[in-house]
Amino acid sequence: KKMEGSDKGVEGQGWMVVHSASDLHSRLRDFLPSNVLQAAGATAETFPALIPATKPTTTNNPPHQGTPKKVHHDAVVVRVNNISKAVQCLETHPFVNRYIHRLLICTDQHSSAKSTSAFQLDQVIPALSDDNIYKLVVYPHTITPAVAVELPAGLQLHPTTYTHILTLVYATNTTTTTATEPQPTSTPTATLTTPTTTPQPSQQTQYELLFSGALPRTAYPKVPSAESKCTGKGEDQGEGKGVISRAYYKIQEAVARCSELHMQSNWRAIDCGAAPGGWTQYLSKVVKEVVAVDPGELRLSPMPHNVTHYRMRAQDYLATQL
Repeated sequence: KKMEGSDKGVEGQGWMVVHSASDLHSRLRDFLPSNVLQAAGATAETFPALIPATKPTTTNNPPHQGTPKKVHHDAVVVRVNNISKAVQCLETHPFVNRYIHRLLICTDQHSSAKSTSAFQLDQVIPALSDDNIYKLVVYPHTITPAVAVELPAGLQLHPTTYTHILTLVYATNTTTTTATEPQPTSTPTATLTTPTTTPQPSQQTQYELLFSGALPRTAYPKVPSAESKCTGKGEDQGEGKGVISRAYYKIQEAVARCSELHMQSNWRAIDCGAAPGGWTQYLSKVVKEVVAVDPGELRLSPMPHNVTHYRMRAQDYLATQL
């Protein structure tokens, strides 16, 4: 069964549908195939019906940051020649996963052939196995309940305890129609005139299945979740373990992007304004010694052996060195 792949990943061609914030969409569309996924033979493809396919979400900003900000999550579609190699690229890249809101991996592309199912599931169901437990992931996510109803009753679905991820990606096409029913006419009276009812247009959304996939959960990249990236909680492996602030990822990305900066293991780094310790935490892993200067407390526990914290202002620290 083509869609099932293998427990060690998929070596063949596939499509990665990457959700990102709308202001990063154009940059990711160029950056992913040319930089991150270049080794996997990646090329970007354009599907206007996928951009955007979800309503904007509202973030709850603190009062001092003004009004809530609406954020669109758009989709970047990247075709890769080798899914397993593309997954490895995402796992090992130093910072790109911070910009990926959600990742869908598909192995099959579908045509617009007529189907007896509203969601063209007859093109997908024959390749599924009753022995697997699936997590259903649908794009756009708002139609997930309607799609789930059309799946066979014997198919095992579970949001957390699953062996495979069933991915369905749809394009949306909204058509506008106008009612053609007879409308009442105006009837004049001595004191009242009944207005003519104007036909109201109605919108109907149709969904066309573009991509699908049913890969083992082990075939997806093992990267820290959005929560664990900030808190370090829930991760038992990888770069996200114990990271105390987002500043860690900012300096990590800056070093990765700056090709002229080659940090040496015998360097001594001074971090002025170090609290709570994101930069100091990163630097302690790549240089010999870190001097952290800040009156505030460093949230590093335990404190790395090569870090010295001076709890004072930068100008006071400089005075002790003169």
